[in-house]
Amino acid sequence: MIIECDIAQTKDSILIFMHDDAVDRTTNGTGKVQNLTWEELAKLKLKDHQDNLTPYHIPTLKDVLAWAPGHAILSLDIKKTVDRELLIKVLKDYNADQFSEIITYNYEAAEYYSQYAPAYRLSVNIRNEEELDLYLSSGIPVHNLKPFVGTRRKDADFYKKLHEHGLIVTLGTLGNIDEQARAKGYKVYEQLLEDGVDIFATDYPLEVAEYFYKE
Repeated sequence: MIIECDIAQTKDSILIFMHDDAVDRTTNGTGKVQNLTWEELAKLKLKDHQDNLTPYHIPTLKDVLAWAPGHAILSLDIKKTVDRELLIKVLKDYNADQFSEIITYNYEAAEYYSQYAPAYRLSVNIRNEEELDLYLSSGIPVHNLKPFVGTRRKDADFYKKLHEHGLIVTLGTLGNIDEQARAKGYKVYEQLLEDGVDIFATDYPLEVAEYFYKE
């Protein structure tokens, strides 16, 4: 299983896992992460999806990198406030290229990480022929590219073309497709597999896994 996780940076340059820019929704604290120190954030407790307070605290990137080997592949979604040089240094200290990938949202970011963190697989937006041509001609090694094709179904021929270049297809089913599957049954995913999707980026990983591995 691949776990997508968001990395943010505190006021005193500690890298932590936090989805939102502020801690108000997910903890019993208030304020933006970038304006709070790690000492302040470490005291907070996390909330669950029903807004109940839990005994758990915000994890640091180092905590998760120490845990991850043998447990999960990490797909790292990096906030704009994160110092890229600091991030790469921490990842290097934990040999994280062995169990993690870096999510990028534009060509500039992909080019940067390809240059300064060349061992990492990069999740890149390849949603159409134009974006495919851009990355194929970029000089970034093809084996380091992991296309994210967006959150809408594409024609099976597009997936086939990606496969012809040795690329793995990731489709974001979170949102509309996930809701269709919950309403109509998880058989919805079977057609996507037949079309050529290799990885589902879903909000319901446990339910999807249970469907496919029920036997």
